[in-house]
Amino acid sequence: MSKLAAFLALVSFLAALLTEAVFALTALFTHSVRVYPVECEGRVVFGTFCEGEITVPLDPRTFRACPRRQTVTEWDTDGVIEFKNCTVKDYRNWQCTSAAGSGLVIQRTMQDGRLTVSMYDSRGSPKTNVNSWDVIYVAALDWLRLDLEYEMKQHGASLEQ
Repeated sequence: MSKLAAFLALVSFLAALLTEAVFALTALFTHSVRVYPVECEGRVVFGTFCEGEITVPLDPRTFRACPRRQTVTEWDTDGVIEFKNCTVKDYRNWQCTSAAGSGLVIQRTMQDGRLTVSMYDSRGSPKTNVNSWDVIYVAALDWLRLDLEYEMKQHGASLEQ
């Protein structure tokens, strides 16, 4: 890898770090929580643990909960989704349930600012082995480190070709 490519990767990483620091500070005023998903190559257990290897960092998502209306809004690169079947204590503690079709239910739980996504059947039994979610959520610094490593691997592979 050339020195220029390494320098640009470092500058990109520092810019991402600064952006995430700004998001963390504004969360105090906007009452929103930003989460950092990464792909799990293997299977996700209990909605938070990866049995396998953590691979590709995905775009962060931001959640804002409204205790008065008992709703949660999610922003990501695909747009905005509002969940209405929720129990909201405050912006860092809430739970939403939504149908996923064919008797499956997706439950999103934010507890102390940590997101867990689980899938259940109509009887409330966990469906981790048929879980269509292949992501887990990690802390911001872990996500930034994984993102830098991923970009370095991708850039190194493109230079070899």
